[in-house]
Amino acid sequence: MLQVLVSTTKTQGNKEGDFCFVPEDELVMFGLGIGSCDEEEFLNSDSNCNIAMIGYLCRKGTTTVKVSEIKISKKEYVELLWKSEKKHGVSTKTIKMIL
Repeated sequence: MLQVLVSTTKTQGNKEGDFCFVPEDELVMFGLGIGSCDEEEFLNSDSNCNIAMIGYLCRKGTTTVKVSEIKISKKEYVELLWKSEKKHGVSTKTIKMIL
């Protein structure tokens, strides 16, 4: 069992500008420059783009996440991250730097 971050809509609206385009309970990770953010928005401290996480599978953004305990080993979790990143064109060199 691992505690991981997953998307949620339960806390949507607690902060102005919250958004969630990730299906409920999908694994999420920090991601720079998600699809809906351009460089100016990302660098703007008033924008929620710079605090968003992205879904492993859908690659969409969310500003609301929760900790969830799931039945998965650390090895399986890393393999999921690896598969997701490779599927979306991240080089294996970059993935090794992340891990």
